[in-house]
Amino acid sequence: KATVDALKREGLLRDAEKIAYDEATQILKKYFRDGKEDAAITYAIRGLRFDPYFPIIELCFEEHRTNEQVAEKLGVELSTIVRNKKRLCLAIYDAII
Repeated sequence: KATVDALKREGLLRDAEKIAYDEATQILKKYFRDGKEDAAITYAIRGLRFDPYFPIIELCFEEHRTNEQVAEKLGVELSTIVRNKKRLCLAIYDAII
């Protein structure tokens, strides 16, 4: 455990969730930039459309708003946006991978 913790502190080891989240954000940026032409991503996104925090995806990736701007628009704390953006991105990633 000490070795793993030391490697993480040095940036030499990243946890799987962080890697998946980073990959998901890149996938979503490309998806919205390229005109929403990937059927698998479209299907994954549609599966989340009833989630109360779903607008985060559109605001962040389609409208290119910052987390702070999204929090202000939705009237919630910044931590709520960060937490739910990560959750939604990981759900999309899990659905397409």
